[in-house]
Amino acid sequence: MIFTPVLFYLFNFHEVADSVKWTIGTSLFCGFSSAVSSIIPQIHKYQLFLKNALILSFFGVFGTWVAQQIVNSGYYDRGPFSVLFSLVLFYMAWRFFLDNKESIETKREYMPIELKLKDYAIIGGSAGLVSSLVGIGGGIVVVPFLTLLYHHHIRTVTLTSTMVVIVLALSGWLQLALLEPLSSGISAYSIGHVDFGAAFPLVIGSAGGALFGVHIAQHVNRKRLQQLFGIMAILLGLKLWWDFL
Repeated sequence: MIFTPVLFYLFNFHEVADSVKWTIGTSLFCGFSSAVSSIIPQIHKYQLFLKNALILSFFGVFGTWVAQQIVNSGYYDRGPFSVLFSLVLFYMAWRFFLDNKESIETKREYMPIELKLKDYAIIGGSAGLVSSLVGIGGGIVVVPFLTLLYHHHIRTVTLTSTMVVIVLALSGWLQLALLEPLSSGISAYSIGHVDFGAAFPLVIGSAGGALFGVHIAQHVNRKRLQQLFGIMAILLGLKLWWDFL
């Protein structure tokens, strides 16, 4: 929710050609780096369902490839990108205000539903498609599907989702890194449509923010925090509509 709009405004402020591609590629690199740093300590705490993560990632990579065809079509410019990302923000705001912790907890009384091949294809493919169209990790698709529809435990889903995010984000930014850009990014440290110079401050900041979040997590009102992020998501979505449509 943070990386993509910050980078989008940054690249447009510097009048970088193909700002959507630069935003998606760089944001996916940020998401990839954050996911890698967050999954390492979690692996030692909870069981990771490697099978689910790998199969979802397999279909997700195909979804990222489909998304790249759309991004490179010439029609996916600032307007369609702003509309789609705004809708994602509004959806995230709805999830924040819904406060679905209770609904997830009630699913524990049910046995987890085993995913079939078509389920993997739908969830993984959708996650990859959304991930590479708006520059987010894909967890926004994987988590609600596995928790609310298939009754998987939230801790397991979090780890599965993080691993899927790593693979999809890596696939997405690598594909954009291999494309020859029309112009340079905003820093000298870039490959293709991935600006590492713009990404590193965000990655470092997110790592510091994560450490700070761990310390204050037990002292903040979770519901109020969700509402705050929900309001932030709505305002960001409305601003994108106002500025680019």
